[in-house]
Amino acid sequence: MKQHLVTAVIVAFWVTMTVLLWRAESGDGNHFESQVPLPSVIDRILNAADPSTLRLSRHGIALGQLRWLPSVRELPIDTNSVAPEGMVASAIGYHIDLDLTLSGTKPEARWYFVSQFDLNLKHEWEEVVLRLIQRPTTWEIRSTRGDDAIHLSMEEGRGEPFRQRFAFSDLAQLTGAITPIAPLLPALLPKEFAKPNALANLTNQTRLPAIRWDATDSSLRVGRHRMRAYRIRGRLLENLEIVIYVSRAGELLRVELPDHYVLTSVANATSHEPAATQ
Repeated sequence: MKQHLVTAVIVAFWVTMTVLLWRAESGDGNHFESQVPLPSVIDRILNAADPSTLRLSRHGIALGQLRWLPSVRELPIDTNSVAPEGMVASAIGYHIDLDLTLSGTKPEARWYFVSQFDLNLKHEWEEVVLRLIQRPTTWEIRSTRGDDAIHLSMEEGRGEPFRQRFAFSDLAQLTGAITPIAPLLPALLPKEFAKPNALANLTNQTRLPAIRWDATDSSLRVGRHRMRAYRIRGRLLENLEIVIYVSRAGELLRVELPDHYVLTSVANATSHEPAATQ
């Protein structure tokens, strides 16, 4: 009798642990979301080993593709030093390559957006380079922390390039310089950006506009399966919300943007749009 009782206890313990482990890995319909430190999730994203490739869509219609590639910036190794072999250089920050391709049905609707961001170890921006390309024209915006200005250039074919420097204090002049791409802005930016001096007000500070960010330990349903993920939620300008789902390895899984724009990881793409858990 005693032997059967011990066996029953062992079996019950094994079944209980199996169920708890299964729920921890796959979650149930009522997965409890707990707060997690936002910097730790950002560190996972910036130190991800692989790039993230996501499909851009709106109301289920494919619009293009985005590629996100973070990397760690390191101090160059002094080849003349006597440092031990195999010594790793010190990290000084992060570099992000972000490419977006808009695949329109007409040539004038096909755009290529290339951007580069340099961040320090505190996740503060140090240099930003943005390029908007529609052959044969290329627009570039460049800014370095501490310069207090934006450098705009435009090249069209083999003609003489146009270059202009805009101080943050008189950034309102930039509105006239970006007239060629103005028709795109209403569809991509909220109405708040169309207000007078909106760009000047936003860039008059060294930081981006205040966004209330929080991160939780959540899950994301992909097809019939649910996978554990971090969820980052941010609210901008009171009525705009951004939701980002990140894998445990730091890969971007899904990004929900205002006006029903959605970015979905190509690696987890299914025949149906994945439903995010609430």
